[in-house]
Amino acid sequence: MIKISLRRLESKLGKQLRNPIIALGMDTASTTGICQLYINKDKVIIKTSLMKIPKLPKDTVDKSEKYEEALEMLLRMVRDFKKDLPKGDVLVLENSFLSFSPWTFGFLKGFMGILYAELFDLFDEIKIIFPTAARKKVGFISKLKRGTKSKEKKQEIMTFISNILGTQVTNNDECDAIVLALAGVIK
Repeated sequence: MIKISLRRLESKLGKQLRNPIIALGMDTASTTGICQLYINKDKVIIKTSLMKIPKLPKDTVDKSEKYEEALEMLLRMVRDFKKDLPKGDVLVLENSFLSFSPWTFGFLKGFMGILYAELFDLFDEIKIIFPTAARKKVGFISKLKRGTKSKEKKQEIMTFISNILGTQVTNNDECDAIVLALAGVIK
């Protein structure tokens, strides 16, 4: 759990945040990063976690059976997760786009659909944001050249968020969820 004063977070971001507010950011993937963000008049509490389901096998042409199993597993995990989730103000889901693999694209859209449907009644507002738009909204500007390895790009974002929060964020899925939640609460 990360605790930071609202004033300090707004100062580090250079942006005003809505408050009081409860937000949930979800980085949808086979390892889904989750950020629960609570803001009151002077304090911010950030809780992160992960939800993992098996990845689709790469060695089979027809992945339908594994696809269905993974979606069912996610549905059961989300239903269990939401039992302890308070009613919130804003849910921010990552709008993943991967055009190179129809299986992966469909898999991620299926995930987002399950999350949207299962969490719909718990939030007053739902936003679906591309990761690049969320990063831009929180003020992240990459200094890396095009073609830089994905691992280095992820580390750059984790360093950016770690500097803003004043604590080390070491998991890129949780970091992405923090970015999404912050993007959802910026005025």
